[in-house]
Amino acid sequence: MQSQPHTPAPALSAASIYTTSAAQQPASTSFSHVPAPPKATAPPPQFYPIAPSIYVSRPTDKERASQLTDIAEPLRPLDAALATSPRDVVIFGWMDAPLRLVAKYAVPYTVLFPQANVYIKLSNGKSYLSSEARRKRDLEPLVDHVCRDVAQADRDASSAPAELSTELGDSTVTLLDTSQTLADAAANADKPSSSPSQHGGLVIHSFSDGGAGNLALFLSMLPRTSSAPRVHSLIMDSSPGKSTPASGASAFTMPLAHRPALRAVVRFFVYLGLYLLKIWTRLKGQPTRAEKMRSTLNALHTWTWVTASRNTTVEAAAAAKAGAAAADEVQVPPRMYLYSKSDKLIPWRYVEEHAHHLAHSSRPGSSPRLVEMQSADAKSALASCDSGPMAVELRRWDDAPHCGIVRSDFKGYWSAVVQFHTAVLSSQASSTATGQA
Repeated sequence: MQSQPHTPAPALSAASIYTTSAAQQPASTSFSHVPAPPKATAPPPQFYPIAPSIYVSRPTDKERASQLTDIAEPLRPLDAALATSPRDVVIFGWMDAPLRLVAKYAVPYTVLFPQANVYIKLSNGKSYLSSEARRKRDLEPLVDHVCRDVAQADRDASSAPAELSTELGDSTVTLLDTSQTLADAAANADKPSSSPSQHGGLVIHSFSDGGAGNLALFLSMLPRTSSAPRVHSLIMDSSPGKSTPASGASAFTMPLAHRPALRAVVRFFVYLGLYLLKIWTRLKGQPTRAEKMRSTLNALHTWTWVTASRNTTVEAAAAAKAGAAAADEVQVPPRMYLYSKSDKLIPWRYVEEHAHHLAHSSRPGSSPRLVEMQSADAKSALASCDSGPMAVELRRWDDAPHCGIVRSDFKGYWSAVVQFHTAVLSSQASSTATGQA
């Protein structure tokens, strides 16, 4: 797939991430709160445009060369403590959120995974209402770059054996030594490894239905081959909902929050348009965009090729020999929902309904694990929890606004994110999430 030609936008400057004044904040800031940034003695990374509405920060960028120090708790580099570290982090922003606000969430990921490429995909009302073909064209550059990262990882992994065989040559002694090396490796295959963490796959963090819509389409565009990028985990913030004309009108007019009279007029016409669109969709017998998005994210076939827990050829042979599950078993990557009872755009019951549906689809009779984040005891128990991730996790707050949980509880929010990623990417990162109760 080829990205569409465009005029490059300027890179996001470090100053614009952390020094934006209150007067410079967009009108929607009063509702969609932004997180307090982590303290750092080095400048934060810049995000460079690779296509309209798509930005990236790479480990090779000069701003990522020096490690951030004096970082606010609980943010810390996780790579060294994990069995698997992601090669890519993909963040899907909420509708009409500007780059400088979404970057508030992206910068901490450059701290958590300093060796990962961190991508940002912005969302806006115009693209949200565009045709699927147009939205796919907008997402093509992101898919291309993620798949290119996978291809580069494959080349990096295959280069070492190639160099070894070149140096060894074809002498009889060398062949004997090589055979012995392979035999020793096979004998030690089941033993714990003390080698550095494996580097590959991606983790995803999506915000609101604007981000979830792009996420669902992104997953459908990934190649259905064994070389597809593997998704280790998914975090969904303030979504998914069941978009109605009323909630849609509120979301589309958030930039007018400080102009209530004008917003009321615009919201009426937006509501009318969305209501007529819903009637037209029903008359055609088609699901609404929100219904399609919710279904896609929970459909097992969506994850057939992209779940990181899918058995590889080697694992499949071992499973067959041991009489275990079939090689092509599909398992959804561990997922965590972050949401609030005070969300005025996405009712919390819709989020929990979606989570319960996924848990039951993955394992009939199972339920998500819920942690009430307003409870100090619950958060303390979560911090000391040594069990692996469940297939579906719920983290619920009582009084945080839409896409503003981290503003209300910075430490609690990022503690939940760190704990989840640490559990998923630990020694059982590529195994099925177990312990579903």
